[in-house]
Amino acid sequence: MFIFKWLLNFIKFVIKEISSMIIKFVFLLLLGVIAFNYFSNTKKTPITKKSYLKIDLSKTYGETLIQNPLSFSSKSINFYQLLKTISLSKDDSNIEGLVFFFDNNTLSKSQINELGEVLNDFKTSDKPIYSYGALMDNNSLLLSSYSTETLMPPSASTSVNVSGYNKDIPYFKSLTEKLGIDVNVIHVGDFKTYGENYTRNEMSEENRSDLKRVLDKGYSYFVEDISKNLTLENSNVDSLILEGKLMGESSEVLYKNNLITTLKYWEDFKKEKNIDNMTEIENYNSTLKSISKNNKIAVIYADGEINYLSSRNPTESTITPENFISALEKAEKDDSIKGIVIRVNSPGGSALASDIIYNSIKNIEKPVYVSIGSVAASGGYYISTAAKKIFADKNSITGSIGVVSLIPNFKTLSDKIGVNMNE
Repeated sequence: MFIFKWLLNFIKFVIKEISSMIIKFVFLLLLGVIAFNYFSNTKKTPITKKSYLKIDLSKTYGETLIQNPLSFSSKSINFYQLLKTISLSKDDSNIEGLVFFFDNNTLSKSQINELGEVLNDFKTSDKPIYSYGALMDNNSLLLSSYSTETLMPPSASTSVNVSGYNKDIPYFKSLTEKLGIDVNVIHVGDFKTYGENYTRNEMSEENRSDLKRVLDKGYSYFVEDISKNLTLENSNVDSLILEGKLMGESSEVLYKNNLITTLKYWEDFKKEKNIDNMTEIENYNSTLKSISKNNKIAVIYADGEINYLSSRNPTESTITPENFISALEKAEKDDSIKGIVIRVNSPGGSALASDIIYNSIKNIEKPVYVSIGSVAASGGYYISTAAKKIFADKNSITGSIGVVSLIPNFKTLSDKIGVNMNE
């Protein structure tokens, strides 16, 4: 009995020590990763030799910069830093040009248009802008049209899928009825159609007309921009797309129709253009120094859904009165800041939170301007109206058309599955 008890205690001791070692190891590993990322992101190595800036568009250049502390990836920059860095590189004699890799492009249409203006300015330096990839879609084609040269591999296995704009929305009324779920949608405004897919089996005329107008306008801008950038006829580009001639095709089709300039493998192109050295734009950005200490403009981001309470997910971008007003007050109290730009990229959310944020912006004495990104709808647009001026890209989706609440009723479902609710 004594031996059994001793053996049991010994096993407990071993398990405890092993668990303790594992916890300590994980803690040290986490600490090491955080330290590694911190020191790697603060180390600055100036560009001292001729180099091309490499921009990999498969990376996420979000409006705000939320970086996972466990990430082993290189430095990250947000969309504004991307634009600013490219602008500054224009006058850097050590930067020979830009190279975009557009496969799995994560930029939105409005971001591409903003980037396009910066690229058009960059071209005045007579430095080349190259775009390369093997997978071409609408946004990548729009981005590459701003380049001085776009190349794809001369392979039948390349993928080209450029199409007109459409949107499919699933409707669930029949499903919810079968399940025994009754969804009450309370909305103010005929065009506040959010949630109608739970109470209808087909799209309302208001929703259809709204979507058609947005998609048609977006598509017309898409065709116009590509045609203008590549010096092509609008009607020719429109016909190629709507007749499906750019769907399920290869790079050769784009080349024959003058939508790209070169069919060549990247390694061969590098040798031809003497591209011996490339620097990732994230690394180049870390070498740049802030010039002005006074007369600064503060940029405050309103990116994500608007919620009254903060998200428990540290990697999720949300807008709350607490964090937004804190940033606003900090900018207001800083005497070196002469004005504030709020970058709004939000579909809306809580009406209460939107109203609190609107009031805080309205009470700021310094000049406040709003720059709308991809979307500023509902509450996102409402908070924007508190600013002195609002700027938007032609592809920005914006508007405030009502309020809505969704209230599901599970009583029939509960009865079906034998759940009896007692008070």
